[in-house]
Amino acid sequence: MELSRALCGWALMLNRVYNGLPARAEWFDAFARKAATLCGKPVAFLAAVITVVMWACTGPLFGFSDTWQLVINTGTTIVTFLMVFLNPKYAEP
Repeated sequence: MELSRALCGWALMLNRVYNGLPARAEWFDAFARKAATLCGKPVAFLAAVITVVMWACTGPLFGFSDTWQLVINTGTTIVTFLMVFLNPKYAEP
C-alpha cells in the first residue's frame, strides 16, 4: 500500500513538471542558485584559503597526526560532494 502511494505521488510530481507547472522542489532551486552564486565570490575563496592555512598551522600542535589529516580530508570531501550537485545547474558554460 505504501509503495503504491509513493509511486502515485512520484507520478503526480512528474506530471506537474511535464505540464509546465512549478515542481515541488522550488526551494531547492532557490537555495542552489544562491549557494552557487555565493561560492563563486572571492570571499568564498578567501574563506577556503584561510581555513586551509589555519588547519596547516595547527599541524605542529596536533603532531601532524592521522586525525589532524582526517579533519581536512573529511571537510574537503563533504564540500566537494555537495558542490557536485549544486554547480552543474548554475555554473557558467
